[in-house]
This record gives sequence, structure tokens and C-alpha cells, in this order.
Amino acid sequence: MKSIKLKVFGILIILMLSLTQKSIAQIDLSGHWTATCILEKSNESTISFCEFCQYSINMDNTEISFEIFEMVFEKDYFNLINNNGSTKVIYEIKEDIETLEFSYEEKTYEFKILTILKYTGNNYILKDNDGMLILLERKEE
Repeated sequence: MKSIKLKVFGILIILMLSLTQKSIAQIDLSGHWTATCILEKSNESTISFCEFCQYSINMDNTEISFEIFEMVFEKDYFNLINNNGSTKVIYEIKEDIETLEFSYEEKTYEFKILTILKYTGNNYILKDNDGMLILLERKEE
């Protein structure tokens, strides 16, 4: 009897793990997203951030402002919406390694797509090759 219970328990654990793995692996970026850059303070006067982040510097180079921008994903492209208007950007998602790749303003970007388990499907973190991050939050329509 104890052996049967252990086998049933083992099968349930395997099923739960495979369902969890399947739900984590399904990345759905379709729709409207708000993108926020995550800053890393390196020292007293230096910050690091992703090169794709939208920012501006004031005239006397004493202040930097970061723009929250939007990305509207369609099947093969996304519209980048910022203070300069809207730009169509062709992208590719490599599902097997959960990577988003695209070119923008003559530069190629590659981001690992990180899943936040508590918010699966509504929030993702994009991590570039330097470890810099962008938070994507699904916009309520």
C-alpha cells in the first residue's frame, strides 16, 4: 500500500513539474507593453543602464532623464513608441533559449527573456548581454 502511494505521489510530482515547465516556457509578448529601464548605481557618481534605454541629457550635461517607452508586439515586429514617435522594429524570439533579438538604429540587440513566476504573462524582464535590465509590464487595454 505504501509503495502504491509513493508511486502515485511520484507521478503527481512529475506531472506538476512538467506543467510548470510548460507554462514557464510559453512566452507571449503579443500586445501592448510599458518598458522601464532598471538602473544600476556603480558608485557615487556613476550609473549603468541598458543601451536600448531611451534617455535625454540636459544642455549643460548635469542631468539625465530616462523615458518610459512602449512596445506594441505583433507577430513579426513591434512598434517602439517614445517621445520621437513610433518606429516599426522587426524582431525574432528564439523560444529554445528564450531570447529576443532585433536591430534598432543600426545596432543589434539580444535580450534573455526572464519570467517573473508570480506575474507570468503580465511582466517580463529583458536582460542584455551586459546584465542590464528592462522591465516589461503588460498594459491594460
